[in-house]
Amino acid sequence: MGRQIDFSCITNHLFGRYGTHSIRNADDRYLVDDLSGVKHRAMMYRWIYFRPLMEFIASLKSISSLLLRSKASHHARGARVRDYGWNSVQSFKKTEKGTEAAKIHTAGKLFSYEGSEIALRDTQIASECMDHLGI
Repeated sequence: MGRQIDFSCITNHLFGRYGTHSIRNADDRYLVDDLSGVKHRAMMYRWIYFRPLMEFIASLKSISSLLLRSKASHHARGARVRDYGWNSVQSFKKTEKGTEAAKIHTAGKLFSYEGSEIALRDTQIASECMDHLGI
C-alpha cells in the first residue's frame, strides 16, 4: 500500500515528525480540537466583551487556589496542550535538531540560533511554537 501520510499540517510544520496524526489517532484528534480553540471560543469572547468581570473572576480563582493550595494547571487549555508543546520540542531536539530536514520546521529554525546572541531556551522555543497555534 505504500507509505501513509497522516500529519496535521500546522503541527507538522512546527514539530516535524512529532506533529499530530489526527486522521489515524483518536487522541490526536482531541488534541487538535484543543489546539484549535473551538471549545474555548465562548471564554475568549467573554474576555473580550466583559474584561473587568473576567479579571475579577480570575482574581477570585487565583486567591482560592492560593488558599486551597491547588496545584491545578493555570494554562488556558490545560496540561495536555502544554505537555504536547514541550514534549514535541524535546523530542525534536533529541532526534532532528541540526539535520538538513530540520531546517524546514519552525522548531528547527529556532534551534539554529543556538550559540548566537539571540539563542532561545527550550522553554522559549516551545512557547514560540505554541504561539504559532494561537495558544
